[in-house]
Amino acid sequence: MCQQAVYQVLSPIYEADFSPRSFGFRPGRKAHHAIATAMQDGKEGFRHVVDADIASFFDKLDHEVVMSHVCAKIADGRVLRLIQAFLKAGVSEDGIICIPTEGSPQGGVISPLIANIVLDNLDKAIESRDWRFVRYADDFLVLTRSAKEATEALKYIKEVLEGLKLSLHETKTRLTDFRAGFEFLGFHLRRYRLGVRQKSVDRFKERVRTLTRRQQGINVEAVLKKLNPVLRGWARYFGNAEITGLFTQLDQWVRMRMRSFRLKRRCRHDNHRIPNQKLAKWGLLSLQHCRPEDRITYALA
Repeated sequence: MCQQAVYQVLSPIYEADFSPRSFGFRPGRKAHHAIATAMQDGKEGFRHVVDADIASFFDKLDHEVVMSHVCAKIADGRVLRLIQAFLKAGVSEDGIICIPTEGSPQGGVISPLIANIVLDNLDKAIESRDWRFVRYADDFLVLTRSAKEATEALKYIKEVLEGLKLSLHETKTRLTDFRAGFEFLGFHLRRYRLGVRQKSVDRFKERVRTLTRRQQGINVEAVLKKLNPVLRGWARYFGNAEITGLFTQLDQWVRMRMRSFRLKRRCRHDNHRIPNQKLAKWGLLSLQHCRPEDRITYALA
């Protein structure tokens, strides 16, 4: 409750100055806005991309760096002491209380705001150059007009992050472009197509497998009560992309999982025993039917 109270006081103060190209954990902004912005940059000729990944961002946030940037706008000692207390709150590990010397607790109400306060310095630094960028929390892209500019941008980003006592993940950060493709916020962007990255599909299928295990001791109604929110949420997040074929395949696969659960076996001849209409009557949702009407599409020459 204390973190929420501090967040509600500080958020309006910082929101006014945050970059319009920062989308993570901000009122009225979401991942789809970040994706659409990146694709619009591609349309406008910024087709070379620095696909950046900050190494262990929330675990490596330096407390002195955080407080120095908070103090730049906040002078109330009571608020500052509260933020310091949030950062240094003890963590219980095997019954032993450890006091962190760096990092901001993931899942903490105020951690996303702290992240945006610190990384706003990176935003402002990139904005001073003739490049574009899109940031969602600690996940960001820098877009340039040429491969040479992308190389320069990568070097510059490293220098700025060094001043914040942060660094890029060497193996996950790379230079690419819209033709070769890249991944961002669970999506896969490549030339004429916005799709879903394979890792996101694999995680979805693993979640469905867990919920539709045959030996659970529960009935179909109980399974659907847990499964349908997963289907609805996944469809609404990824349904903006060009994934009609993928959703058709996944719907067939989910129906197969439900038939296998109900009949305690997997057999392709069971389709006639439990037809699609019967599954729908039970209440099984379809990814296709849960898709939002809006689509994010683009085409590069």
